[in-house]
Amino acid sequence: MNRFQFHILIFCIILILMNCHKSEPISNIPQIEYIGVNKKQMKQGDLNEDTLWLQFRFEDGDGDLGYSSSDSRTDIFVMDSRTGNLQDKFKIPELPPSNNDVQKGMLTIRILTTCCFYPPQDTIPPCTVQNKYPFDSLRYLIYIQDRAGHLSNTIQSDFVKLICF
Repeated sequence: MNRFQFHILIFCIILILMNCHKSEPISNIPQIEYIGVNKKQMKQGDLNEDTLWLQFRFEDGDGDLGYSSSDSRTDIFVMDSRTGNLQDKFKIPELPPSNNDVQKGMLTIRILTTCCFYPPQDTIPPCTVQNKYPFDSLRYLIYIQDRAGHLSNTIQSDFVKLICF
């Protein structure tokens, strides 16, 4: 066997061994991964004065994400990092049947603006226009839930600056 044939043989053995490696099964608990937001600042408001788009990837090992379009249940939850309170919730669009197989994809949600919060000692109500405090900031915390009730990991957005004036 010459040197060239030996290298080809080694290469073929490596390829065979690589193909024999079994990939890890994907968890039945949904996983999400933050991609980004379309902008990093919004004007404060309580009447939907501004919005941003937030994008993330999802993956679920047993394919039980999303409810039928006739079901009113929600499965995407958005919290305000300043309070830890639920700010909004959404419904995953109806996905093609997965036959209990892995579901993967990307979602984009539209998040409406929120109010600026001021230090408690100043007793200024949220959403008040206040020159003393021109900016506030927050992160959005997002998680999803599958039909079996499994909660995904929680992701957080980049900081979003709220313009308070």
